[in-house]
Amino acid sequence: MKNFDEQLTKKYEKYFAGCSGNNMMNALGMVKPDDIVKAIIHKKEEIWFLDIRTSLETDILGMTFKNTLNMPMNEVFKSENLAKIPTDKTVVIICQKGIRALAVATALRNIGFNNVKTLAGGLKNLIDYLCPMVLYNI
Repeated sequence: MKNFDEQLTKKYEKYFAGCSGNNMMNALGMVKPDDIVKAIIHKKEEIWFLDIRTSLETDILGMTFKNTLNMPMNEVFKSENLAKIPTDKTVVIICQKGIRALAVATALRNIGFNNVKTLAGGLKNLIDYLCPMVLYNI
């Protein structure tokens, strides 16, 4: 018999129950770049970004959006940093390609942050989406 935390297993079983078929992205709290841009520009929603990349990554290519928190992945779960994350607004977790963000968002939702999403494909996907828009003034 394997030794594992049965209570935590039940929590994850419930959490991942909806992860199948066409519902996968929604069940994992993932959002596409176009949905984020539409929410900010057209719907005027107050979106927050939590950039969990390393300081070296953000020093080279940083987010300048007004509602951005820069918090490396290894520092997110410190009490003083959790207190900085809004709980009453949508918070989109970002990293370079979305893999780290998905892990952090999953953990945050499991400790009670039900307002967090993950940017599908990460910052790279957002840049790929935005570059043609800026180039052609769309």
